[in-house]
Amino acid sequence: MLSSRPSSTTGSRHDNTGERPLGRRDLHLQQSMKSCHTSPFNMLSPRRLVRLLPLLLLQALLLPGPSTAFRVLDENQPPTNTTIVLGYNDAKYSFDTQVSPLGSATYRIAVYSLRVWLQYLANTTDLLPGATVQLVANPFKDTIADAIVTTLQLLDRGAIGIVGSGFSSATKLTTLLTEAKRVPQCDGASTNPDLSDKTKYPYFFRTIPSDNLQTVAIRDFVLSMGWRRVAIISQTDAYGTGILKAFQDAVAASPLTIISVQTTVSQLGTIPDGSYNASSWEAYLDNIRDSNVFVVLVFAIAQQVEGLFEAAAKRGMMSSKYVWIGSDGMQSIRFSSRVPGFMVTLPFDGNGPAYDAFTSIAKERLREISMTIGITSFTSNFAACMELLLRGFDRFLRTTPGTSITDLAAGRLNGLFPNPAILFNFPDVFTPTGKVNLDPLTGDPTSSYNIFSIQGDQKQFVPVAQWDAQTRQVTITRTILYGTDESTVTPADDIVVADYTAIVRLRGGLGASAIALNLIAMLLITATAAFFAVHRHNPIIRKSSIPNMHMMLVGLLLPCFDVFTMVGTPTAMHCIADIWLIGLGFVVVLSALATKLLRLYRVFNGIQITASLRKGLSNIDLLEQTTLSILVAVAILLVWTLVDPPKPTLMRVSSLSYYYTCSSTSTAFQMAMNGGLTAWIALLLLMCTMLAFATQHVRADFNEAKMVGLCVYSQVVIGIVVIPLLSTSAGTLSVGALFTIKQTAILVVVFTTLAAVHGSKINAVLEADNKSRSLVPCHGHGRGRSRFRLQRQRTFCQSDAHIHPGIQRWPTRTLTE
Repeated sequence: MLSSRPSSTTGSRHDNTGERPLGRRDLHLQQSMKSCHTSPFNMLSPRRLVRLLPLLLLQALLLPGPSTAFRVLDENQPPTNTTIVLGYNDAKYSFDTQVSPLGSATYRIAVYSLRVWLQYLANTTDLLPGATVQLVANPFKDTIADAIVTTLQLLDRGAIGIVGSGFSSATKLTTLLTEAKRVPQCDGASTNPDLSDKTKYPYFFRTIPSDNLQTVAIRDFVLSMGWRRVAIISQTDAYGTGILKAFQDAVAASPLTIISVQTTVSQLGTIPDGSYNASSWEAYLDNIRDSNVFVVLVFAIAQQVEGLFEAAAKRGMMSSKYVWIGSDGMQSIRFSSRVPGFMVTLPFDGNGPAYDAFTSIAKERLREISMTIGITSFTSNFAACMELLLRGFDRFLRTTPGTSITDLAAGRLNGLFPNPAILFNFPDVFTPTGKVNLDPLTGDPTSSYNIFSIQGDQKQFVPVAQWDAQTRQVTITRTILYGTDESTVTPADDIVVADYTAIVRLRGGLGASAIALNLIAMLLITATAAFFAVHRHNPIIRKSSIPNMHMMLVGLLLPCFDVFTMVGTPTAMHCIADIWLIGLGFVVVLSALATKLLRLYRVFNGIQITASLRKGLSNIDLLEQTTLSILVAVAILLVWTLVDPPKPTLMRVSSLSYYYTCSSTSTAFQMAMNGGLTAWIALLLLMCTMLAFATQHVRADFNEAKMVGLCVYSQVVIGIVVIPLLSTSAGTLSVGALFTIKQTAILVVVFTTLAAVHGSKINAVLEADNKSRSLVPCHGHGRGRSRFRLQRQRTFCQSDAHIHPGIQRWPTRTLTE
């Protein structure tokens, strides 16, 4: 630029104004005064100077300097034939809380930042000398149709480059309009992978990576945290469907599994308040909760899904058990305080001197207009778009002969531009978003990613992890806090079975009560066995076959131990012990009863007791017969245990309700083994019933038909009612109810058998003993007593000789003991 200052003649003492020339003293004084006026540092204290440095820097950058670059033309001024019009097209939501004539807070920040950066480029570069550049901001409101209208308005105004439209769904349509006019378009926020197709969008490029790269970053971060199961909530617009498909492709060959996908219609252009309606999200959240997955990915625009988190909080899904990760569209300044622990992935912030200058200048300008909200990450991307467009136009004019600023401003060069990914690619230049190296095939840059989390006292996004695009490695840079309670424990991606599995606990009221009752039963059984051992010489006890009665007590004792297999978390040993204790216990009791009744039947219903008949009536014979019957059950249980033993199996009642059951691997095999054991028990019950009926008329001192019938009746009722109930009610009734039913059945059988069979014998012994103590003894009767009184005493002594062994017995027909 030529200087406008007039030249002077060397040595002349008069200038062309006709004033007298200055003397040496005057010149010295004038220089001193000029130095004072032009150097405020001489008049300021160091502390005040430090405070003014940012303002001085800003003033130096914004004031016109000696640059030979373009000049900035205000948006409201009429363009000239050398004015290059750049259009900025982005959305401003009508339901944003900070609405102004320029739109929402985010939009205002972008507009002011772009204008500040445009002036900075005019002051510090030599781009497009002799031209004026006018930035025209024309936002659209809510709807894609409005985005098309505003883009057409920018093109009609003569824009030769478009920055925007900020949303993939809008950009995929507006770029068709710019293509028709052969106008290059750059976007700093649209990430849909389809925009990488240069056959469909030849005039489009962007300064933000495609979702193809973002989804890889999300995948690697999720896997690095040890999570393997995720659920997804995605919008059905271009942004949501694009990133959803990219993520599905990214995880196809990885250990990561997508358990549930919930898609919601994009609310862009619909009723704005719909985004705050928590009830509209209930079905989506119920589906995710029912799928038992605790890592939820959200592929949506933040302003359109805010009601999601209100509904999630009501369901307890914002606790530290859940992990919420959003794509780059989920960064928001509106709802961060309500969703602590929410994470979002964003490309690396800019770096280098241009980024530092951009942020410092933009922040200073925003403070001047009382904007307290910080610069968003997309703002630097848009500023980089604007700079690359200007640099590309300048490159084309300098390298293409016969072109001029006037041709460029008039749009006569549209259609002559080469591949935008080549023309506008400046990989060595620091832009507000750092160095941008565009892929010539896709027009997309490559960038590493930061993972941000909402945490801290201010509930703001802070970086917690980094993903390197070159190494594909994730580095945790800060402790991650999860959920509203800000837990530092990394949540599991699946349910913790112990937290949602219903079991009867050993120290719980139900478990402790059942154990106490079974211990009482064990004590009674042990006391009964001791009583029979002490009174083993008593005829009443001897006639009952002591070994057979003890065998029956062992059978009653076994099911009492089953309670310990039913409390706590079951193991394989618990399941095996369960079938042995229950199955073998009842078989032992019924076998002992059956052989006892069979001996009575053979004795009292036989015509004559032959030698061969007597041979099978001893106690040893009864033990052999009982053992043979028991061996049948043992054989079934051994085959079951050795071939396919039952093991604990987790059964699902609902999404957060489980219980354990013992089952074999093969259901058919388990049914066969269980059926065989049940059939043998049923056969023993039938035999006991028939023999009890057949021996109901034997002598009173041997007749046990009523007592045995009571035992058989209780076990038949258990078999007909309880066993089918336990088999069919699993999952319907609670674990506690099933436990109660089974323990009640066991204890009923134990106490009924113990009272009917053994209690009747004990009662007979005790009654006889009490009766003998209340009568006069046979020996020691004195002289002078009447013969009638003596005869009564003799009769008593002869009939109850078992109480007084010294008294002579009457000859009676007895069993061989």
